[in-house]
Parts: sequence; C-alpha cells; structure tokens
Amino acid sequence: MQCEVAVLLLSRPDSIALWSCRTILDTPMETRASLRNDFPVKFRRKVRPSMLAAIGIDATRSEIFNFRYNAGAFSDDEILDSATSPPSRYIIELGRRVLKAMPSAEMILVGNPALPLRAEQILEWASEIGACPSILGDAEGFPLVYCLPRRLFEQNERFLLPLSTVVAAIDARLISLLSGQETRCFASGHPSVSPLPIPYGGDGGSQWILSSHQRDLALRLQCVNAISIIEMNDRWRDVPTVNFHPNHAGDVLFWSLASRDVEGMLYQRHIVCRDYMEIPRVCDSRLDLISLSQAPLARIEGQASETTYFIQALKTLGEEIVQNNFIIFTRFLRNYGHSIFHLIDQARFSLGDSMMEKKRTVQHHPLAVESRCAFPAKPLRILFHLSGTGWALKSYPRHYCATLCKILVGFGCDLSVIGDPELETFGASSVSCDDVESLKRAVAAHHIFVGLDSFPHHFVRHVMGWPTIGLFGNTKTCNSDAAGGMTYRTAANYLPCNPCGSLDRCLAFDGGECQNYIEPEPLAALILDMARDVYGFTVSGLSPKPENGPW
Repeated sequence: MQCEVAVLLLSRPDSIALWSCRTILDTPMETRASLRNDFPVKFRRKVRPSMLAAIGIDATRSEIFNFRYNAGAFSDDEILDSATSPPSRYIIELGRRVLKAMPSAEMILVGNPALPLRAEQILEWASEIGACPSILGDAEGFPLVYCLPRRLFEQNERFLLPLSTVVAAIDARLISLLSGQETRCFASGHPSVSPLPIPYGGDGGSQWILSSHQRDLALRLQCVNAISIIEMNDRWRDVPTVNFHPNHAGDVLFWSLASRDVEGMLYQRHIVCRDYMEIPRVCDSRLDLISLSQAPLARIEGQASETTYFIQALKTLGEEIVQNNFIIFTRFLRNYGHSIFHLIDQARFSLGDSMMEKKRTVQHHPLAVESRCAFPAKPLRILFHLSGTGWALKSYPRHYCATLCKILVGFGCDLSVIGDPELETFGASSVSCDDVESLKRAVAAHHIFVGLDSFPHHFVRHVMGWPTIGLFGNTKTCNSDAAGGMTYRTAANYLPCNPCGSLDRCLAFDGGECQNYIEPEPLAALILDMARDVYGFTVSGLSPKPENGPW
C-alpha cells in the first residue's frame, strides 16, 4: 500500500501549518495487482476510486491515508461498503484505521465521508483549520473536514454516531459537549457542495442518497436529539445507542443475525415494528428491543418517505424513549445493491465490526444450524414462495409458476406454495404462513424450500439451515443469498440489467415481469439435482447420485 506522509509544523497549539511533504512506499504497489479475489464469480472486483480520507497528526509529523470502498480484495486501504451505515460510522472507522497505523497520532483530520475526498485535498485545506476540535465547512456550512482529538475515538466512540455530517454548526455543538472543549466552525473558500447526492468519480452507485430522499433531515434530527440528551442528562454516558431500522421483515432478520456475531457493538438497542418483534427474539438477537407501534413502511413508493416515517416514529415512540436513547437513523443511505457484500455483512459493519477479514463475511462463515427433512425422500416434498413480497416485479412470472408446477407434479413431487391459491389449479397446495412458527412447521414438512429474495427465504436458510434454492430477479444475489454448497444454491439469469431497482415495471424489456428469473425447466432440474445430492432422491430417467457426488 502506498502511504503518503506529510510533515506538519505546529507553529502554535491552536493552528496547523503545512511544512513539507514527502512520499514513502512501505509496500510495493504490485502486491495489490497480484492479490487474488477468492470471492465467487458474481463478486468480481471492480476498481473503485479512493474517496474516504484522513490525516493523523502527532507532535512532529502527520501521515495521510486514502481509502476506498471494499470491492472484495480486503486490502489495507479498503473499508467495507455498507449502505446501512450513516456517514458518522465511517468517521469512526477512519479514526480506528488512523490510530492503528499511527498510534502516536494526537489529532485526526477526517474528510466528511459523505463527500468523495482524498487526503491531498484535506492537506490543501489544512491551513484553514485553526483549532482542535473544529470543523471546516463550505460557504453554506456543510462540513468538509472534522479535526478531532484522539480521545473522542478512544473514550467510547459510539457517541460520534449522532453526527449529522450535513450541518457543521450542530455537529460542532455535539463535539463541544463530547470533548468538553469549544468546537469552532471555520468557513473555507470552497463553494457550496450541496445539494446531495454527489456522484463519486462517476460511480453513481456509491453516492450518498441523502438529499434525493430528504434523508439528510433524519440525520439532522438524530444530532439535535443527541445534543438535547447530553444537555439535560448528567448521566448521558450511560444512555444507550439505538439502531432505527424497524422494517422490513428481512432487514430486521439480517440485523438480528448480525448482532449475534459482533463484539463491542456500537448499539445496545434496536427499534423494531411491533409486527416484527418475534423475528429478533427467534433469532436470538443480542440487541435489546424497543417496540414501535406503527405499521411497517409500505414497500411501494408513494405511501410515505423514509424521513416522514422516521419523524412519525419519533412521535409514536414518545418523549420518554426519545429523550433516553441516542436514536440513530440506519435505514438505507446509499444504494445497497452497489455493494458486493451481503446485507448481514453490511449490518455487522454498522454495528461496529470493522470487517477487515474475508472469513467474517457470510460467504465464508459457516451456518450456525443446518437441518434436513426427516420424511422419506419419496414423495419429494417442495415448499415454494413465489409471490407476495410487496414488489410486483419481485414475483416469479405467473406462466413460469404454472409450467414449473406441471413439470414437478409430472415427476411425482408433492408441491406446496405459500399464500398462492391460484397455483392449486396446477397441482400445488396453498398454505398459510402468517408468523414464524407456522413458517417453521410448513418448512419442516418439506424436503426443499424454493423462494424469492424475501423474509421466508432468509429465515429458512439462515435460521433453520434448511436445503434452499434462492430465486433472484431484480435484486442482486450477493446482497441477500447464503454461502453456496450442497444445501444452498441460487437461481438467476444474471442479466446485465440486474439489479435495476424497479418495483413494478421492467426497465429493460418493458412489461410487469422480470426477465432475470430463471426459466422453469432449468429450475426444475436444479431442484431435482439438489434432491438427489441431499436426499438421494431419484426419478425415472435420472441417474442416482454419483458415489463421490458433485460437491
């Protein structure tokens, strides 16, 4: 990794003057080119520009650091790409990385993670920063650089999470309360950088989507609320940090699973919609729960924005909860489909895990539980979830459903489908799974589960460890699948239009069905192939499982 080192002369305690700059190569750049990406083909690494920057400063020198969002190599200059992490989480991570590489650092200049900054740019602005702690903003007060003492990162870094990263003045007030020192705001000559989103090096998927969804308002609210708590409560250091990610069911599941495997979590509590409270309990979440008596946010846009929902939730929760919890907005602040990492991995990072090793990821992490059906292999019993996800385009095409049922019934399979009576015409039985317990009972009565990118699929595989085939259409496989193997496989056509982000209309081929879904014939073959590998199931015309097996 290339480390650029700048030596700063601290001419007086409250100012920073640039003295000189030199470059040191501590690791040959060719080592990066030779790094092998061991992720599956679907995780092919992209070269992403450096856009996260910080400078560590001690009494005699400074060292500059440029990072990029991790694209699979897990190099020292990569930080995991997590759309569920607010920019403040990246401020914490940048502080960690600087102190790890430069233990002598007494202060850290951190570029606002909401902007695509390099450390060289921060160096150009360094002479405009006149104190520590302080914030350098643009002409309209948008934070560009935070100058923070190391003790803010060492003395319970979780209190940095409420930083808005969009309004320098309120962030300065919060830092003043945390540090016990006046935090000044300095205005640079830089013109206004708003409105967000700002594309990163032409890579639109990396941009923060705050302004386009008014989510910057949610970040302002969390900061103002934190200031109020600290000003009114002498024991504010004992106040828990709370993750606001109350829906949807699959998202609550992923956060709950992530919490089981993170030490020293930045959060202690999780706000969950009342309708989903059983999910974290069944998943043995290590986060204390706060029930939100508010209907889950509808998936279809137009019902309510994420920010409107958050504001209403604060009212619903009431003053007692709001004034006794640092509530952090962790709903998606960037396009999660741009990241190559599973949403469980993204949640782990949000919770405080630096995720610096590949073995920490879902793709390289063994399931906690793995189970199989106790019934004889014949008749082969298959449970499907093919519709009803809330997104019209996410449903498996109806004519595909009919053909699939006909094929498998013809092979003597016993088919059940969750909440889809229309398919009874083609030989399937419709079953109700209105809660976790009914889903568990239905799954236990079948050999294989085949489902969409939705809660039943995630629960059946990640919690029950059941033989599962995941169907993926307009969402990206690697964000919500599971580790591949004999008992888990994904099915998709892997078209270049995936993921499209559309909810009810195909943007590439037009129409209301997603063409990325695998056709029924190869899907039927995949199901029978898994049945053979896992249960030794055979039908007329199919060979028994080879002695050594395909896995």
